[in-house]
Amino acid sequence: MTQITVADLNNAKSDVDTIANIANSTSTSVTDRLGHTRRTLYSLANEFPNASDNAAAAAASAVSASLDAIAAESARDAALIQSGVYETEALGRAAVADGQAFKVQGSGDIAAYEYRRVNAGTSTLIATYPSSDLVSWIAPLSGVLSKNTTGVGGYLRAFTDKYGRLFAGIRSTGTVYVGSLQAKTATLTTATINALTISTSRVFGVLTATLNSNVSGVLSAVTDKYGRKLRSDNTDGTVTVSKLRNAAGVLVYPLVTTAQSTADTALALATSVGLSDSKIALVAAQANGFYPQPSTVATITVGTSGAASAIASSVYVDKDNAALRYMYGKKVVGGASYPDNVGNKWQSANYGGGYIISNGGAVEFEYTGQRIEFLLLCKGYGAQLRVLYKELPSGIWKKTAIATTALDGGFRYILVDFQTAASRRIRFETSGHYFCGLQREPAATVTASSVTAPPIVCMMGDSFIEQAGASGACTGMSFVMGRALGIDIYSSGVGGTGVNSTGGLNPVGGQKVNYQNRVTDATSITNLGAFIIWQSINDAGFTQAQQHDGLEAIITTFRASKPTTPIIIISPTAPTGTVTQPLYLLRDAGRQVANEYGCHFIDQLQPHCLVGTGRVGATTGSGNADYYVGTDNVHPSQDGHDYRGELLAQQIRSIIFTEF
Repeated sequence: MTQITVADLNNAKSDVDTIANIANSTSTSVTDRLGHTRRTLYSLANEFPNASDNAAAAAASAVSASLDAIAAESARDAALIQSGVYETEALGRAAVADGQAFKVQGSGDIAAYEYRRVNAGTSTLIATYPSSDLVSWIAPLSGVLSKNTTGVGGYLRAFTDKYGRLFAGIRSTGTVYVGSLQAKTATLTTATINALTISTSRVFGVLTATLNSNVSGVLSAVTDKYGRKLRSDNTDGTVTVSKLRNAAGVLVYPLVTTAQSTADTALALATSVGLSDSKIALVAAQANGFYPQPSTVATITVGTSGAASAIASSVYVDKDNAALRYMYGKKVVGGASYPDNVGNKWQSANYGGGYIISNGGAVEFEYTGQRIEFLLLCKGYGAQLRVLYKELPSGIWKKTAIATTALDGGFRYILVDFQTAASRRIRFETSGHYFCGLQREPAATVTASSVTAPPIVCMMGDSFIEQAGASGACTGMSFVMGRALGIDIYSSGVGGTGVNSTGGLNPVGGQKVNYQNRVTDATSITNLGAFIIWQSINDAGFTQAQQHDGLEAIITTFRASKPTTPIIIISPTAPTGTVTQPLYLLRDAGRQVANEYGCHFIDQLQPHCLVGTGRVGATTGSGNADYYVGTDNVHPSQDGHDYRGELLAQQIRSIIFTEF
């Protein structure tokens, strides 16, 4: 490794000094160590006190590029400080002669200190070198505030660090603001954000123009990335600005607004600022995500209709026992009279005409025995079931084989034998039976899951989300995605429907309804963590404008009930390896609405997840479509559902950690 020289260290110090001079000097320019002239923020403020937005943007861009270049040079020099650094000042002083320089390792944002030995007992600090982490934190800086944002600092242009905190800005008054760097917080929660002491001129989050003139009384508006209005230009000539912080610099709940017009009620202002509770819950849920692996031990056996329990002296656990956590849909009583009222069922999807069912259901709890039975009323809308389980405290999730029952209205016990008694977390999954309770071993215990109830996410979609092509028992892509993310997925999938398309008739002969007419599938959920809208190929016969307006209607209705809940729009996907033009038009409408209303967007067409012209049963060797497209050449195979579900989990996980 090349030995670090005194010249290297002096270069690093010179670069840091140049950055400080650009930010703080009252001169019009400074000269860096390579002889290049760099403009200062002070000179830009004097030259462009009332410049147009474009001119200010160009000036801001020049400053940003200059800072980026210097930050890169500092990062390079900071990286040179590696070997040959002493642990303490005393050790370094003892190792060199009088007048020689030596380095001592730093910590945190300081990579190293440089000293010069005076004598055997004394040395003088001559330089401090920033860590590469600090340099990368400062740069790159980007302009994020539009002109005339007088209610949020009055900046023509402002620069933030990568955490969204104001670093420097050119005010509309012609003055320049340069702030001190804020300490980074180790854990971001609502409480830690509230505890930050930050001046009222600091703004969190990227601001984007998202509202257009279709809001009464508003010409245009600037919102944060959650769709919350920060500033609007009104038709009466006034300007409305929402404050992010009070005079003490503390986050305000709810937003306090000044000069508010009556149109603000239509904008559905959020009641929180900064890191949302939804993000906190969704981030925490990641630790409990899983992909179950096939069990080579546990067996599952479907009993005969009307037969008694196969467990000697078994003890009944009621279907409504507090230890049982119902998942994948709302728990409702099976019916008003016998035998339906003996069991519970799940509801998550409105098929129209009052016919509300679920794409699947689950019950989770913890159990200490070897064998357990699930009592089912075998009627409903799905015949498949299975059991997922995890040995506590640190085993991996496993799955039994999928079992199938007749849907003949009979009562059956489903026996699961784990072969050994142990403490396990168990999740029973069904595609649509009525759940009537458990039969446990006499010495075993049934207790509530020790994991906090996961956030609920509603996913609205078509037959892809309904699990068409999957093996059943909650193996469709939405459930694969939900388990991977550690969330409780409420799947509102109805075949043939879309944002605009109403599809055909439901199982009882009534007309199905499109997404616009079943938004209550999402808004009726009490603790909803996020709402996912899956654009459908079923809308390929509608115009781009109809798709746009339909999505807009869904979001408007949803936000009237849940203004702060994140919305994710997922573009349509081609069922095979061939993408047709109408799907691109639908995709573009989805992206436009997402931009207009501050929603998150996932593009499934570029790149498209399928390649080739084959399908299961008719392979061509041209790509993964041979395995992931089902025999009907429309819906995914089970492997396709697994593949798409895992891909969606990756895409949504990136949104949770970077955009929420």
